[in-house]
Amino acid sequence: MMKNYFLNLLFLTLSYSLLAQTVCEEQLGIDNGFSGQSHGQSVTMTGCSGFFNAIEFHRRDPGSAITTAVLKIYNNQDVTGTPMYTQNNVVIPATTDTFTIELSGGTGSLAFTEGNQYSFIINNTPTFQTFVDGTNPYAGGQGFLNNGFLEDFDLWFKVTTSTDDPLSNRTLCQEQTTINNGVSGQSHGQSVTMTGCSGFFNAIEFHRRDPGSALTTAVLKIYNNQDVTGTPMYTQNNVVIPATTDTFTIELSGGTGSLAFTEGNQYSFIINNTPTFQLEIAGGDPYDGGQLFLNNAFLADGDLWFKLITVNDNSLSIEDNNANDYKLYPNPSSNFLVINGMHSEESYKIYNTLGQEVKKGSALNNSKIDIKSLNTGLYFIKFDNRVTLRFLKK
Repeated sequence: MMKNYFLNLLFLTLSYSLLAQTVCEEQLGIDNGFSGQSHGQSVTMTGCSGFFNAIEFHRRDPGSAITTAVLKIYNNQDVTGTPMYTQNNVVIPATTDTFTIELSGGTGSLAFTEGNQYSFIINNTPTFQTFVDGTNPYAGGQGFLNNGFLEDFDLWFKVTTSTDDPLSNRTLCQEQTTINNGVSGQSHGQSVTMTGCSGFFNAIEFHRRDPGSALTTAVLKIYNNQDVTGTPMYTQNNVVIPATTDTFTIELSGGTGSLAFTEGNQYSFIINNTPTFQLEIAGGDPYDGGQLFLNNAFLADGDLWFKLITVNDNSLSIEDNNANDYKLYPNPSSNFLVINGMHSEESYKIYNTLGQEVKKGSALNNSKIDIKSLNTGLYFIKFDNRVTLRFLKK
């Protein structure tokens, strides 16, 4: 995606800045770990009693290795008193995979009892990020971030134990093994507030968590504000979500309704899909301009990883005073355009919102320009004298 972005940027520079793509709103990181923040999870022991052996987490960012973290284990979800176990100088490796904390020393008893609840809290000074899940799939406990437990989240975790007989027998007693924020029939989305720019929606980028299978029938809908019960301002069918564990971009190249947006207004991007797929989410609500949408509701405690790319209205403005003489109609149009106000025959080029040339030719005043072959969406027609007009193909 970044490669395409820079190719587009080069094209724009060589084309008199016809189009300016801007990252207008973004939640760039799954940043549920800040300097001085604590991570943790409460678990209810089911089906076994014995002794704690190790706990496994999944680190989101590679970052730097941490060697001074402190692990504390509490009885129940009351983490205000004295922990039953403390381990200093815990090592958290520089990884984007799972890591294990072996409970090899510390203070207090490591014994646990079936049916009781325990809380594992990592207190750390450096920044690091762990995977969280926005649908609270683990019924035996809650995720802990910073200073509190959150009902809507669980950390990725796996507790390894030693059973009573023999003590050396390692058993997977409790685990939350997947970051499952996408289930069959579920919808994903995010509301965003436009800050510092007005213009036209161009593309939105998300980060897929699971490789899964490619989806080709997803539906993207954009709503004005966080009211997603009415008619969307934009609908795009057959959206492709690739099989990836990286970012993917949905280009707003077609659909129904207006793509224009206004600074200060809030909009909601909702992906309705039938197959299972999972998107990255952040606990702690780091983006204050909107909220995460999962299934049928907005959640105040999370945000999707997203990046909204726009075409800036300022860079799409007509380039000189001659434009006052030019009139384009009908607009929107499905078959042809007529340009009124031309003083002689002129060459033109038509570009899509990615800066790609899709048609060229020449036209006389009041002659028709055929656009039937163009896909539905926003376009720009640029003439030799550097006059630029925009139109919507329907």
